Amino acid sequence: CWRIMAAQAKKDELTWMHVIVRVFLNSTTHPIEYAKVLIQLGHEPLEPYKSRTIFGREAFYYPSVFSYISYIKKRDGFTGCYRGLTPKLAANIVSGVAFQRVTESIKFKELDGDINVEELTVKERTQRFLQNTTRESAGRAAAILASQPFHVIAVRCMAEFVEVCLLLWGSSIENKE
Repeated sequence: CWRIMAAQAKKDELTWMHVIVRVFLNSTTHPIEYAKVLIQLGHEPLEPYKSRTIFGREAFYYPSVFSYISYIKKRDGFTGCYRGLTPKLAANIVSGVAFQRVTESIKFKELDGDINVEELTVKERTQRFLQNTTRESAGRAAAILASQPFHVIAVRCMAEFVEVCLLLWGSSIENKE
């Protein structure tokens, strides 16, 4: 009985470690994701610049993601680079928990548990593969359904940057006229 409890405690500990790692990675890469979302929304406030190709021909190039991050930081400060992070982290946590709970709750009577794969027939291996695929697909679908509202909120928070830029840009045009 104590072995089962110890195994469950270790499993829960690993689950929370996965959550902590995901939160850390998403937090550190958020400015890149933020710039990517702004570019996908069509917000490109930085002008293309002229440069030469490797063959010596002149061409226009768009600024890199890091140029956009620098622009965001210049306009909104360091914390501005993390706009939309809270709902994004909520989406990732909800997604991970939903996936785990659904995959753990789906049990198949046959071929589930500690089985030596080498001893299975081709038909049993195929059946086990289909069962695992079904379990994973159901988990992914549940994760997407549960986390989608948070993802929408995150993108809307990030899109506020574009709205503020348009308001500022529009007011500067009106002042010129």
